[in-house]
This record gives sequence, C-alpha cells and structure tokens, in this order.
Amino acid sequence: MTKIYQGGDDLWKIFGYEFEKSKMLNIIKEGTHLDDADKYFREIFSRKFDRFMPDGTTLKTREQVIKETAAEIIKNTYPNYSYVPSLVQNLRRLPLGNFISFPAEMYRTSFNLMKFGLREMRSTDPLVRQSGARKLIGFSSALAVGKVAQEIGQEVVGVSNEQLDAIRESFVAPWNKSGPLVPVAKEVDGDKVVYKFVNFAYQSPYDVIGSGRDPGAFTALVQPFVGEAIITEKLADLFVRGGKTRSGRQILSSEDTVSDQAVKGAVHLLEGITPGAFTQATNFARGIAGEQTTYGKDMNPGDEALALFAGIRINEANIGKSMGYQITNFVNSQQEARRLLSKNFADSNVNAETIYREYEKMLRNKFENFGEIRKVFDDAQKLGFDKKFIFPLIERRAGFTKKDRAIVFRGTFLADSFTTITNDARFKRNLRERNIPLTEFLDIDRLREIFSRYNGRRFGDGL
Repeated sequence: MTKIYQGGDDLWKIFGYEFEKSKMLNIIKEGTHLDDADKYFREIFSRKFDRFMPDGTTLKTREQVIKETAAEIIKNTYPNYSYVPSLVQNLRRLPLGNFISFPAEMYRTSFNLMKFGLREMRSTDPLVRQSGARKLIGFSSALAVGKVAQEIGQEVVGVSNEQLDAIRESFVAPWNKSGPLVPVAKEVDGDKVVYKFVNFAYQSPYDVIGSGRDPGAFTALVQPFVGEAIITEKLADLFVRGGKTRSGRQILSSEDTVSDQAVKGAVHLLEGITPGAFTQATNFARGIAGEQTTYGKDMNPGDEALALFAGIRINEANIGKSMGYQITNFVNSQQEARRLLSKNFADSNVNAETIYREYEKMLRNKFENFGEIRKVFDDAQKLGFDKKFIFPLIERRAGFTKKDRAIVFRGTFLADSFTTITNDARFKRNLRERNIPLTEFLDIDRLREIFSRYNGRRFGDGL
C-alpha cells in the first residue's frame, strides 16, 4: 500500500519535472546557458550556481543545467517527506496530530511557490517574469477552486449562504465543518428535508492552506498538529469521556454487560486503525446489500462506488433524522447536568464552595444545551423544515418536557431554582448528620446571585 501511494506521488513529480524542463528551454539558452543559470539561481534561489561538474573541471552542458534547475524547483514546490522538519518528525512520536507530515509539507511548498513566483515577477528577463505570473495565477486558482465550486453548486442546487451556514453549523459531522461544501442535490418535501454535498477539502491538497478563509480557520490550520491522534482519540472515547465520542455519540451504555462493553470497545478501537481503502470497500459492499449506517442513513451503492473508485464522498444532511439524534443528545445532556449537581450531596466532606461551583456549572451547561438545540431548530427552519414537523420529533422523545419546549421556543432561559439544592433529601440528611444548620452552611444570597445571573438570559446573548 505504501508503494502505491509513493508511486502516485512520484508520477506527479515526474510530470512536474518534465514541465519545468520544458519551461527552462526558453530561459536557459544555448550558448549562454551558464550565464542564464547564474542569473536565475541568483535572482530566484538567492544562491550561487555551480558551473562545474563534481570533478571540478568539466563545465555543465545546457541539458545538465536545465535538469538541475528543474529539479531544484520541484524539490522545493512539490511535497517531499525527506524535507519534513525534525520538529514535525518528533511530533509524530506524540499521541497528538494526524498525518502531520503532509500539512507541514504543504505549508513549506506553498510558501516556496509564492516566494519563487514573486521573485520571478521581479526578474529582468521577460520570459522569467511570464513564468512567475503563471506560478502565482496557478497557485491562486488552486486556492480559489474550492470556493468557486461551492458557489456554482449553491447556484445550481439553489442553496443560499445562510442555508449553507446552517448545514455546516448544525447538521454535518465535525470533520465536515471546515472546507468548501459543494451542494449537489436537495429534497424539501414536508418532513423529508435532505441536502447532499461534497466537502471539497478532501479533493484539494491546497485546502490545508486555503482553510484560513473558512469558519474556524485557526482551528482547521492547527488541528493536524495538536488534535488527538486517531488511536489516542479512540482510547479517550472509551476511558476518558465515559464511553462517548467528542461529538457526544454514545459508544458504551451503563446497561451493557462487561462482555458487551469489551466487544464494543474493541470494535471502536479497530475503526481507528482500519485502512481507509478497506473501509471504503466494505461500505461499497454494504451499499449493494442495502444496509444503513450507524445513524440510520441508507447506504447508496452509487455514492459508495464514487467514494471507492474516485475518492469523492457525497455526504448527506438529513435534517429530520439529525434533529432526532440531537434532541436525544439534548435530553441526555440535561439529565447529566442535573446528575453532576447532586452527585456530591451525600458526601460527608462536601463544602459550600463545591455547592456554589456545581450549581453554577449546572446552570451554565443547561443554558448552553438550550442554546444549542434552539439553534438547531432555527437552522432546520432555514433549510425548509417547518416548525410543525419539529413538534412531533420532540413529543416522541421522552424527557423533553413541555417546560423545556416552552423555554426553547421562547428563546429565554428559565434557570433551575436553588431550592433544587436546599430541598434535596440527601443534602438535608447530610447536614443533619453533621449537625449544621442550612442557613449557616449556605449563603442564600450567593445562590440567589448565581440564579439571577442566568435566569431570563436570551440564548443569542451568550454567557
């Protein structure tokens, strides 16, 4: 597999090398080739050209000069993992980052492309200036092609900028939140609202550079270097995040037996180390068999074939199904926020500061949860999912109360009263056993101040 990838890289380098040689035929001229090379190396590479062969006495021929110049350009403007800095090589030993050599090389070669292009534009030779203009125009086009494809897709399919932002912010997986999203189809029919798109970031090697224009640009730039490595992320899901992924998807359940948890955990780890080509082939077979993904999406054999053989993945944002999962996550998050508040009530050494801190943390978490689900509902309506279809989704999910629904659609937070603490049976029993009066243990005014800080706050205002 490694040799196949290397062969693909080498093919493009050979093509680039031959192309650069053809350009140099007009710049490195017969009879003056050594002087031309002196000038080009001085102006473009900022170093002296060595006219002699390794023996120190034989002058280089025009063909040799052209080959050397083309090779110098290719090694500095095409990814070459022999030039990866030692710092980046050492980072690969840490449990951080994924495929960090590639983005490191894209930064290096992109910088050199711009540097050489600008230097060529300042050359006294008009043919060199022409070469520089082509370099800069080509590089700018490579950066812009994703954005252009996105805008064409929006125009053809009929997706506004506001709708595309709604898809990106509320209805795509974390790995699709950056990069140009190119709409390819949409269906808006009652409660069936589906948008299909291609993330152009995976079709363009220069997206790692161009991502600086997109939402979350800085995160996208540094993610390859500081994000959790794939296997580290899988381990953290199991042993740090309590059996959940970073996006909140449940992997393990408290109701699972030990053997079930072991099997689910092993499968989750294997997902992180399975080669992509094998996964794509498996998905293709599952598409032919008419299976569904973990999230209930029908696997289309045509889409899976396109992903397997052309490397183009058509993604789907099914608004109704996605909201169903997000409503479930909202209910689970609300229950978890309440559980975290009360978990210390029976501790014999619990102190007032812990109570204040956990009460504020609960209100903050619940406020953020309400704000997120409100945004999901707002974005769904922007995409054509009418509010009348949202209510049945809410009603089908136990735990999403009428009070919750009123808070969400009113747009203002109704904070849990601090009497949730003072009336808790375990907390009151704890104080009795410690012989501490409630009014001496807690500062009610401080609890009231925390309550007032959150109660009535509009979700769009933030914290």
